[in-house]
Amino acid sequence: MPFIQISCTFQDSKGYLWSGGYGGLSRFDGKEFLNYNPKNGLLGHNVNAISEDESGDIFIGSNKGLSILHRKKIFRYNKANGFENIRITSFCKGFHHSMYIGTVRGLYLYSKEKFVVVDKLRSLKINCLIKDSAVLYVGTDHGLVLYGHKTYKVLNMSNGLPSNKINCLTLFKNYLVIGTAKGLSYYDLKTHKFINFFIENGLIDEDILSVKGQNDKFVWVGSQNGLLRFDGSQFSYYNIADDNNSNHVKCILQDREDNMWFGTHNGLFRYRDNSFSTFDKSNGPGNAFIYQIFRDKSENLWICTDNSGVFRFTEGYFKRFGIKDGLNSNTCRAGVQDNEGRLIFGTPTGLLLFKNERFLSIDVSKNLKGPYDMLFLDSKNVLWIGGSNGVASLIWVNNAPKIKFYPINSPTDFQVYGICEGDNHDIFIGTFHAGLYKLSGEHMSRTSSDFSLNEEDFFSLRFLNGYLFSASLNGLLVLNTKTKKLTRITNDDGLNSELVYSIHFAENKNTLWIGTNQGVNKLNLKKYLNSGNIELTSFGKQEGFAGVECNTNGMWEDKNGTMWFGTVNGLIKHEPFNFKKNHTENLLNIQNIKLVNEDTLLEDQAELPSNYNTIAFYYRGVCLTNPDKVLYEKKLEGLEKNWSPPSNEDYSKYANLAPGKYTFRVKSSNNEGLWSNNEASFSFRIKPPFYLTWWFLLLSALLVFALIYGIFMARIFNIKRQQKAELDRKVEMSKVE
Repeated sequence: MPFIQISCTFQDSKGYLWSGGYGGLSRFDGKEFLNYNPKNGLLGHNVNAISEDESGDIFIGSNKGLSILHRKKIFRYNKANGFENIRITSFCKGFHHSMYIGTVRGLYLYSKEKFVVVDKLRSLKINCLIKDSAVLYVGTDHGLVLYGHKTYKVLNMSNGLPSNKINCLTLFKNYLVIGTAKGLSYYDLKTHKFINFFIENGLIDEDILSVKGQNDKFVWVGSQNGLLRFDGSQFSYYNIADDNNSNHVKCILQDREDNMWFGTHNGLFRYRDNSFSTFDKSNGPGNAFIYQIFRDKSENLWICTDNSGVFRFTEGYFKRFGIKDGLNSNTCRAGVQDNEGRLIFGTPTGLLLFKNERFLSIDVSKNLKGPYDMLFLDSKNVLWIGGSNGVASLIWVNNAPKIKFYPINSPTDFQVYGICEGDNHDIFIGTFHAGLYKLSGEHMSRTSSDFSLNEEDFFSLRFLNGYLFSASLNGLLVLNTKTKKLTRITNDDGLNSELVYSIHFAENKNTLWIGTNQGVNKLNLKKYLNSGNIELTSFGKQEGFAGVECNTNGMWEDKNGTMWFGTVNGLIKHEPFNFKKNHTENLLNIQNIKLVNEDTLLEDQAELPSNYNTIAFYYRGVCLTNPDKVLYEKKLEGLEKNWSPPSNEDYSKYANLAPGKYTFRVKSSNNEGLWSNNEASFSFRIKPPFYLTWWFLLLSALLVFALIYGIFMARIFNIKRQQKAELDRKVEMSKVE
């Protein structure tokens, strides 16, 4: 997008998202922006309003007048066309295939290529327009005008409005919601009474710039000081970004997929749901790298970090503990609470007990070398500590720690990053650089050899029903400890990355969360264990997972199903019950057709010369929720019998097509894998070259026949001439005799 100050937004019938502002007009198809400005025909740089008529033409209102985009050509309207070059502020589809145009000098009606001034509103400065089935609501600097076939009424401060200056309007349930210069007002369309809201009622700014209802549930309210969502009882504040310009909200749009779009002085922002929340440097622990997370018996959430100590999150507040509180290092990547309530943390140089708001050192066997980045509590309340040369068990006897060391003999340097408990209380140990091990009683064995694993790097481990799950740099490893069979879940199965760092059971062990360097994935574990079918849902930046790269062992599930993730960009909170799936089918458009690498404006059922037999189609299934997950299937009837396998490739090229009739067909799925019932198609015919046309072939056949006939007749003539000559010779001979 070439401009950042957004004044208006609009979604057309093809699904495209249009935005206008100081810099021109921009069309967004989910992946790319197509921009318009005076250089390619737009009337003016300042675009204030956008709309579409029944024929699909796009109306663009600017400070200098009206432009209409018909297909790919812009038509400009000025005095010569019957329309003055005045600033347009708003559009609204009228009745009977017309368009209302709001300007700073009155209201116009455009119909059948003609402009008509609405006399009753001739001199008013129009700020906004909206209509229901019978009435056009007009927001002006002198109040609200209700205009219809048999209606004309003006409402202002004397009727209960907080201000005569109306900035914005939206219809919500049985209300007309009105944003004014001095407050927000709900106008009951049945009782004709006003309910007004001011700062004392929850507003952050009484000069309301934008309002939009969402599904009869919420009303979004934008001002130059921020964004609010009103649920009918209270206003909730949403901070779009840290800078002031991003919170200057000029326009709000709800798209067909139920995304909310906010046009600000710092660009366009999208909001889908609040299932993901980020606690980063500005509003969280103050540290980017989050490792192990756990909640204690008092419902405090503990967060271990890299280089910023330990944080305790209680009732919405973070408290930091560092060296002044007894930590021997500000790097603490592991923490756990045992069954007796002890809070124990591991640092690079030691093990610590948190008690009475202080960290106290725990004597660790001198044989176990740090860093102590992995702590695991087994079913017997034994604490297992991972180091750089093995593991150690810790139990408490008479409130004193008793530690036993179990070495791992490896020729390479390594670090223990994963520990879990298997059948018969076996302890599985995953290392970075030294492979996978199992401790059975006192016996340590290298499990990597049992499964013929080439991997040397293992991170988080989990065990369930005879299966050992391991995070690795080659995807998720699923090891059947009974059959010794290894299964890998990789990119081919839908994993967003094969660099897996953390895993965690959730939803009563019916789900396995998989953290990678590209986000998180949710595996339907119950389905996988019952049938072997892999059902994965991926979450990345597009879905609100801002942390992107997960850290080892940085996952935790609360009792209510809320998930916490430790990432390289802060702490992420996920509330799955707030996640909103996209149940809307894509709108699929063939955007461009190229012939022999040249753009065209071909109509359907086109006929092409024989030498124009290389054709390329560019198409887009418009999915604004997550366009990167859109898939396509296509085929060219007349050449291909079957649909292509699903692919994210959004163009198809066919070279050297033979003469004949063809129909290109394409269909798409949205980000959830929902395939659209509506496909896009284009039919065309490639003419045969002149030497293959029927008339040329017939003429050629006639010429060949004539040639053969001529040769045949000439041959007969020669034969007859020879016969006659021979006869004449014989006659002459007979006369001589």
